[in-house]
Amino acid sequence: MNFVKSNYIFLIWVSLYTAVLTIMAFSDIETFFAFLGVELASLIVAFSPAGEWLLRTLSGARKLKDQQR
Repeated sequence: MNFVKSNYIFLIWVSLYTAVLTIMAFSDIETFFAFLGVELASLIVAFSPAGEWLLRTLSGARKLKDQQR
């Protein structure tokens, strides 16, 4: 249950996104697969080293400098 407590926003987002994709699947199958492809591509990028680099670049993160004594 610790996973649910720490990731509840992510779980809500996934549930909402799945609901939207399901509604779209019943209306237009081509649109559904287009959105599904975009989502899969974004997940692949997000969990790759390139996604980590992009997130660090967009957030302005820098490496910590070592403090010498």
